[in-house]
Amino acid sequence: MVLDVRGPIHRLRRWARGGVGKVRRYYLSHFDHEYMERMKAMREGDCHRCGYCCRIFFQCPHLDGENHCTIYDRRYLQCRTFPIDHRDLSELAGICGYQFNPSAAALVRRQMAEGVHPPREA
Repeated sequence: MVLDVRGPIHRLRRWARGGVGKVRRYYLSHFDHEYMERMKAMREGDCHRCGYCCRIFFQCPHLDGENHCTIYDRRYLQCRTFPIDHRDLSELAGICGYQFNPSAAALVRRQMAEGVHPPREA
């Protein structure tokens, strides 16, 4: 009898990536404002309110049964800024309404290399 451990190992890896992503998003959204501004300039699209991002690593306790955030107007900073970059989208398997524009990414990289920073929002 052969034991197939690919299923449990795959789930464990996905769960671990979700945990690392949570820590990364918390750090970036609270401490690396320059990176956040660059990524925001590249982000396009809209939130579809599907709730998938609220289930990465664990289901958010503020998500109700209809995929609505019960604290939407005062949600956490890392929730308001999701997705921060393409790594966040990879955790959702392409379901998110946001995407990152590669031509905008090239423009932002060039501006940053020249010392031009995007304007900060008030």
